[in-house]
Amino acid sequence: MSKGEKMAERSVQALSFCSKLQRFFVSGIVGAELRKNVSYNVRIVLHQETGEIQNSHCECPAGKGPTGNH
Repeated sequence: MSKGEKMAERSVQALSFCSKLQRFFVSGIVGAELRKNVSYNVRIVLHQETGEIQNSHCECPAGKGPTGNH
């Protein structure tokens, strides 16, 4: 957990959230780990009661292409 917290301290530039229709919406701007001055928009939708991920999207190139999980 501490590794994730340290990464969040360095990488998360903005974060917002809201709750509606039994879903928890999180969006933010995250800095690239290996490139300076590059950031990506991230969106995550969670089920409000279970915390299960319902949907997610990131503009980073790692999630695109044949090996991406979007």
